[in-house]
Order: sequence, then structure tokens, then C-alpha cells
Amino acid sequence: MTPLVMRKEAYEQAKMRVSSFVLITNTEDAKKFPAERVLREYKQGADIC
Repeated sequence: MTPLVMRKEAYEQAKMRVSSFVLITNTEDAKKFPAERVLREYKQGADIC
């Protein structure tokens, strides 16, 4: 069987398309805690209260 050969750039693009990240929170106020804020604070390591 012949191995599949892929350019590094094509591989990275394909990896990004199939990769996923799920961030779950129990905050219910979407105006106070929009998704962008939740993700930003998660990346900064902050607790959302």
C-alpha cells in the first residue's frame, strides 16, 4: 500500500477544518457574558463569576 503524502500547508489547513474546541459555561446572561468575553477570559485564566 502506498502511503498518503500531503504538503505541510495542506495538512495544516485540513487539521484546522476538522479540529474543534468546546467551551461550556453555565452563565446564562449572554449580554453580560457574550461568547467572545467568555473565551477571552478563559484564555486569560480568569474565573467568571
